[in-house]
Amino acid sequence: MNIREAKQQIKNTAEAYFAKEDGQYLIPFERQRPLFLSGPPGIGKTSIMAQIADEMGVGFLSYSMTHHTRQSALGLPYIVEKEYKGKKMSVSEYTVSEIIGSVYDMIEETGIDEGILFLDEINCVSETLTPVMLQFLQYKVFGRHRLPEGWMIVTAGNPVAYNRSAREFDVVTMDRLKVMDIEPDFEAWKEYSLNTGTHSVVINYLELHKDHFYSIAYKDGERCYVTARGWSDLSDMIQAYEKLQIDVEEEMICQYIHDQNVADSFYAYFSLYRKYRMSYPVLKILHGEADNEIIELAENASFDERLTVLKMLEEEPFKDMAAVMQKNHALQVLYPMLKQWKESGNIEKEINAFRQQEKRDERRGILTKGKRKEYKMILSFLDQVSTFDEAKIQFQNLVSKNNEQAEMIKESLQNLFSFVEKAWNEGPQMLILVTDMTVNEKTALFLAKYGCNAYFKHYQKLNLEQSRISIQNKFSKIETA
Repeated sequence: MNIREAKQQIKNTAEAYFAKEDGQYLIPFERQRPLFLSGPPGIGKTSIMAQIADEMGVGFLSYSMTHHTRQSALGLPYIVEKEYKGKKMSVSEYTVSEIIGSVYDMIEETGIDEGILFLDEINCVSETLTPVMLQFLQYKVFGRHRLPEGWMIVTAGNPVAYNRSAREFDVVTMDRLKVMDIEPDFEAWKEYSLNTGTHSVVINYLELHKDHFYSIAYKDGERCYVTARGWSDLSDMIQAYEKLQIDVEEEMICQYIHDQNVADSFYAYFSLYRKYRMSYPVLKILHGEADNEIIELAENASFDERLTVLKMLEEEPFKDMAAVMQKNHALQVLYPMLKQWKESGNIEKEINAFRQQEKRDERRGILTKGKRKEYKMILSFLDQVSTFDEAKIQFQNLVSKNNEQAEMIKESLQNLFSFVEKAWNEGPQMLILVTDMTVNEKTALFLAKYGCNAYFKHYQKLNLEQSRISIQNKFSKIETA
């Protein structure tokens, strides 16, 4: 299965494990098998776990087991005196494991009793720790200390083929795990990347070279590898270099893409991308000022060039739509706080509760860059107002500015669709544009709230065309039967 399918399977399992009937878990805690996510490195096994915990509103703790020793996992020994049949004896006890202790700490700090304990690289632990980990997977116990009920165990590891320090679990252990084999899948990664702002040059290159998305191999005795994590991290660095106006050189690309042929190919494509940015003035096109020369250049371009230009044109409005929806969500969070201020005449209680929520999210390990920005936006607003009347005026100003920004984006989208129509008619580029806007979570939310006539017109048109082709295919099968 791919990472998208795995995420849904994990969520389904979590819902089943957390479900209760008459105050008791539907599946008794001791019968809840730990999950084992087995797959190549760098495909997103770790990142989806924090997303799931956030979406389900449960606690989240993540540990890389290669960093742990027998003592940190099991706890430290100490001597106690006990009496057996009237005779005193010295007996070894163990302190609470660091991992189990962290779970209890999180419950105390957040007030959330249920959560996910994620143990990464589980099949790479040291030989001295292996028996302890097997005991934990089978009985949810480190030493004499048990994981609290309501916490589900998810583990991950790389198959032996990808990691020399990994070892295979025996059948007895595997038979006590819920095993999910995950494979790299470009389409699943693309869907995730569109929603997280991956640089268009990376997505577009991989659209044209899907076989370069993921590979681990030996070439001429040298290990060569390209992973999803590598592409995501490269995207972040390219975006940072562009902001700082630093040239992207092939040496930097090779620090993330460890296959010389792929790195050479991507650098050549990136050089073309920079050339296209000079030939196609993005802002001019989005402002509806594309002249016949630009349209003719696009019309006569190769398919690869067309696709690159389209992704280049999508990047700015997609980013702006995401920003508008983030502000819109922040305003939705802020509104009930202001309403409470109006009713009680005091906002301090709500502000303190909001700051505590931020700390809990950080403690739970789910405070993403976007969430952090939203917290900062709301707290900054509250710090700048001193009375409810002042807050009300400022809030209305923010709503008006956000709506104005949305209208400007809608105009840019109309101009984008108009350019695609003039340059490429109803060709594949139009289908790609509509699809990209549909599968991108933030753009889909924007379209649902603010609308865009050009998008809905082409969405409907393409759906009707696909339905017509589907019906024709059905009839052709009947006629040849």
